[in-house]
Amino acid sequence: MDYEEILDNLSNSLTLDSNYNFTQNDIDNILEICKKNNWKEKAWRLALTLGSSKNFNFINYAKYYILERDSYYLSELIYAVINLDLNQIYNLIKETGDETFINEMLEELMIYCGVSTNEDLIIELKKS
Repeated sequence: MDYEEILDNLSNSLTLDSNYNFTQNDIDNILEICKKNNWKEKAWRLALTLGSSKNFNFINYAKYYILERDSYYLSELIYAVINLDLNQIYNLIKETGDETFINEMLEELMIYCGVSTNEDLIIELKKS
């Protein structure tokens, strides 16, 4: 698989066409290239393309955005990928100890889950 071609296509298009036969290894390798080049947008676009498939695990993408304290792309990832373990993401966010980031993401998670309190959020996250 030609990762450079894929990344070039992600520069010009919001999503990819379905001509690629991705494996989990391909997705993880592309993430590593994106991390080295600070291509958060391209990583997110790949997740957007494949996020509706339950065949792929995008937790490493979430970890990348958490490490970078990028609430924008982490929020977008949560909306784009259907099989993220939101409880795990919540715990990873809390582990950062970064109160600003934690508060930004708690607000986003509450909106995503359709709740208005931290208590209700925790109940919803345990369902995921």
